[in-house]
Amino acid sequence: MAFRRSVIDVARRSRATRPFSWSRCAGAGCRLAWPLATSALLAAQDAGARGGAAGASVPIPALRTLDPHRPSLRIDVEGRAEVRVDPDAIRVVFAVCTEAASADAARTTNSERVGRLLTELRRAGAGDADLHVDFIASLPVYDWAVSEEGGRRLAREQLVGWRLQENVHVAVRDQAGLDAAKQVAAAAGVHDVLAVDYGSTDLEKQRQRAIESALAVARGKAAILLADFPTPPKLVDVAEDTKVVPPHLLYRSFENAHATRAEFSYRDDTVRLHAFRPKNTLYEGYQGDVDRPGGALPMRPQIVIVSAVRLSFESPEAKRAADAIGDERKPDRK
Repeated sequence: MAFRRSVIDVARRSRATRPFSWSRCAGAGCRLAWPLATSALLAAQDAGARGGAAGASVPIPALRTLDPHRPSLRIDVEGRAEVRVDPDAIRVVFAVCTEAASADAARTTNSERVGRLLTELRRAGAGDADLHVDFIASLPVYDWAVSEEGGRRLAREQLVGWRLQENVHVAVRDQAGLDAAKQVAAAAGVHDVLAVDYGSTDLEKQRQRAIESALAVARGKAAILLADFPTPPKLVDVAEDTKVVPPHLLYRSFENAHATRAEFSYRDDTVRLHAFRPKNTLYEGYQGDVDRPGGALPMRPQIVIVSAVRLSFESPEAKRAADAIGDERKPDRK
């Protein structure tokens, strides 16, 4: 109630309708097969850790213009294709933090918490190659100490303890393994999920598949567009651009209502406190312009590979222009 009264007092004193806001955060919430190692990991926040996060979605990188510095008098035909890849390796990162009066006490307590988590993860099937403990920091914690000096109140920062953080990296093979790891961590008292990375050991093959698909689209377009030429135009150039889009770029966040705030009403002298509403987040999938999508509706986090291939053909106008230039350069025999 003390905080609520202070909010009301501030609103009344200011007599302003401009809202002020504060933030609120919340932590993210069995035996399975665990991989020996992961490779080609792509950063992606797990949907459970993402819900309610502030900030707009990261824009998806667009395919570049394949070659803006090209000669004129060409016929360009471009094909774009998308390939979706199910991850076969997932890494989840848990943060284990402890605050204590001394650095030694923080280190001892945190080591016990990390050890307890590792024991439970091994009991659930994780091997040594699937686990890694990453020391992050041991930092002093300060607080204000207020005293009277010379008839004035003086606040000084004083050391009150230490905070130690270690991150535990856990490798699993699939979504079921990820869910099991989060359940084990929660049972061990660890609830902070920093990140979830999705990876695939088949990215090189899938990139080639995306290029082949885009090339097939471009060839199909060329067969239609160039069919009416008496003589098939000559292919003079090929360009390609392929990008791997990690799942975390395929989520979209939006606000369904105003954030938590308090505002003063002139009409009845009442301060209204709005309820807290977190941001809404959903997996949207790749929404770029492609000729050949990688599937139907995007239903789960997947690694997306998009490829563009452009075929450049010599235009009949190019030969006529070259002949005209040649004629102009011929010496006058008169």
